[in-house]
Amino acid sequence: MKRSIAPSTNLVLSLRDMGYTLETALADVIDNSISSGATRITIMSPPTSPPRITITDNGKGLTEEQIQDALTLARLSPDVVRLSDDLGRYGMGMKTASWSQCRRLTLVSAVDGDVHGATVDLDDIHASNEWVADFLEPSRIAELPDIATLPQTGTMLVWEALDRVVAESDDHALTELASKLGQAAAHLELVFHRFLTHEAGHPQIVITLNKRDLEPTDPFASRHPATQRSSEETIRLGDSGDVTIQAFTLPHHSKISAEASERLGGAEGYVKNQGFYLYRERRLILWGTWFRLTRAHPTLNLSRIRIDIPNTMDAQWHINIIKASAQPPRVVRDRLKQIIDSFVAPSRRIYRHRGYTQTQDEYAPVWMQKTAAGRVSYQIVDSHPLIARFRDGLTREQKDTFRAVLETVQSSVPMDALTLALADGADKVDTGAISAESLRVLFLAIVPMLLQTKKETDVWEQLRRKEPFRSNLDQLDGLITDWSQHERD
Repeated sequence: MKRSIAPSTNLVLSLRDMGYTLETALADVIDNSISSGATRITIMSPPTSPPRITITDNGKGLTEEQIQDALTLARLSPDVVRLSDDLGRYGMGMKTASWSQCRRLTLVSAVDGDVHGATVDLDDIHASNEWVADFLEPSRIAELPDIATLPQTGTMLVWEALDRVVAESDDHALTELASKLGQAAAHLELVFHRFLTHEAGHPQIVITLNKRDLEPTDPFASRHPATQRSSEETIRLGDSGDVTIQAFTLPHHSKISAEASERLGGAEGYVKNQGFYLYRERRLILWGTWFRLTRAHPTLNLSRIRIDIPNTMDAQWHINIIKASAQPPRVVRDRLKQIIDSFVAPSRRIYRHRGYTQTQDEYAPVWMQKTAAGRVSYQIVDSHPLIARFRDGLTREQKDTFRAVLETVQSSVPMDALTLALADGADKVDTGAISAESLRVLFLAIVPMLLQTKKETDVWEQLRRKEPFRSNLDQLDGLITDWSQHERD
């Protein structure tokens, strides 16, 4: 005998803990707006108590019957063939994303001015032990506080009772909500950066959060002239479509502004954001992973590889409901491993090569990096013109003391602290300022040596590219002018 095993309404409480954060929940709702053809999406959280969040779009809108379908869990099978611009899959996202943040959601939609709406309250479901939605009469819809923002054709979703976002009884609830929405904005600017940018063949989408237009965060700095990129490569996966892969090397932080470097590094820093960036129908769903094909390392901070897949490959990539997990199919995984070996290996070769010595500046390095037996050390270059000039003027006893000073300095490099600091990006580390007099002394020590093998114009250009002169270009120009004047006299 077969018996019903329909889920209890207690299931709705379990669905609240699927792993969403505020930013990923908002992203899932925006997916629905984009799939409905919206070109403008507005997120508002007015400073009212109790707080609420409203997401409004100008998509194609929903009829009353479609609203009921939209509020029904898993109405469509994930195996149903979807349109190429459909960012959904399971028919769960809008509901589970909303419930993860609030206890009451209201969905209102208009089609050519014909407005319908319904509210789903978790407390009502739990009390009645029924999966029910309260469909609103026109008079109740007219009383909704944000209804004036609904276009003639479009959809509005309202989150109330935000118990998973803030404690509404907390005096600082609104401040905390504003802070969390600021973090969410940064997330959305990355996840939807290709929609916020006018990509060829696709409409540009505008997303605003509390009246601020979101700006795209391109994780590849693809429009920067210093970005290096490979040619695109395509892997065909039968009837499921194509996987497109392209590798990027980001510009060094010295070639971009501090603000751009901050956006590229993200809140967690460059180490956490290196690796593969997986896009499903141009929507970023996973990033900052090497799929266990190699390990994250500071030498790979500028290495990022873009992967594009269609929505027909969800099963092959094992994409989960909240779009936070994926694994490449074997044939793609094998190719990605080859790409890593060719793209990443050169960056690491210096760290593996036994006995390799590298100087960091070509004109007069102060520090020399040496790798032997798999270990890296840093040594002061005692042949540096300034160091050599000072040493040559010392007595033998003073030279012994000076050598002890140099060895003490180089044996005391704070490697652990530097490693932690550099994990957030080299731009976070300040080497400190140099006085004008010290810069002049260094200039006078280095220039005669360089002029032995280079033209004067080449020497000036080389100094402008190197520290500490690069950070003190005004002083350098003055030194060059004084030098040139002295040579003419």
